Amino acid sequence: MRSPIKNIMFRPHNRYSFPIKSVRAQIATLLLLFLMHICLLNAHGQVPESDVSRVGISIPANALMEMIIPAFRAKYRNIELKTLKDQTGIVVDSVITGYASIAVTTRNIKVYELEKAPSLKGTPIGLDGLVLTVSKTNPVKMLTFDQISDIYTGKITNWKEVGGKNIPIQVIGRNREYDPINLFADFMQLESKILHGEIFFSHKGNPVFSRIPAWAPPTDLEAMMMLNINENAITYFPLQVLLDYQKRDYDVKPLLFNGVKATYQTLSNGRYFIHRRLNAITMGNPTGTEQLLLDFLLSNQGQSLILNAGFLPINMNIR
Repeated sequence: MRSPIKNIMFRPHNRYSFPIKSVRAQIATLLLLFLMHICLLNAHGQVPESDVSRVGISIPANALMEMIIPAFRAKYRNIELKTLKDQTGIVVDSVITGYASIAVTTRNIKVYELEKAPSLKGTPIGLDGLVLTVSKTNPVKMLTFDQISDIYTGKITNWKEVGGKNIPIQVIGRNREYDPINLFADFMQLESKILHGEIFFSHKGNPVFSRIPAWAPPTDLEAMMMLNINENAITYFPLQVLLDYQKRDYDVKPLLFNGVKATYQTLSNGRYFIHRRLNAITMGNPTGTEQLLLDFLLSNQGQSLILNAGFLPINMNIR
């Protein structure tokens, strides 16, 4: 006897039947609506894009940001910051291309960068300046741009040539891993080379370097110790670093540069020659995560960390 089961044809009831094409259309519609919703939220700054949490950090600002990033993460635990550490031009370009949403640098935006991206915006977060410094027993009080340039390139070799004692000048530079040496060389239009642990300077574009080497300690502290025991020496320090050393009673004094004393005011208004601004660079006005980071950098906590990193805070109340 045949089983009746083999003769039964199972057919789904019409109310449970859905054409495949209809299902696909519904899924596509839902996906489109979801994407439109996300775009709308992005437009109102409620959902950060994937690169909003990426921060470009120029190499000169790296020590500072190593203090800032952990403090920011401790305050905003739900925000993950990714970092890109590289040369200043590269991290600025990362903002232009959209790879990073904000970059922290120790210089202003260049003209050619603004030509590439007119909406590029730099917000000052701190200041820095280099102060030429000598022993307190050195009677010289001021040097001009040309005198400093000639001292570092070996054209002037004795302090009596600039109104001081009849003693040879000992120049103290830094090794190339020390960022302010680049700031000093850029402003003074100098080039440098390291040979056997010593540094030699020349005027930019001139292949002839000084025959008299400059000492090249790797840190400010070592430079200060050298200066403190050598009456004939000259070097430079970031202003905030020098102010800290003066509080510790080192027998050194800052020189006037072209008659101008290095102070917060003269660095801020540009009267003091060797200066630079720390900037947070964004495309247009910052929003979302970059705004939170900028607010943190300008907060009392952020400005105190900028001070601790050896820079001058933009907030004059943080001293």
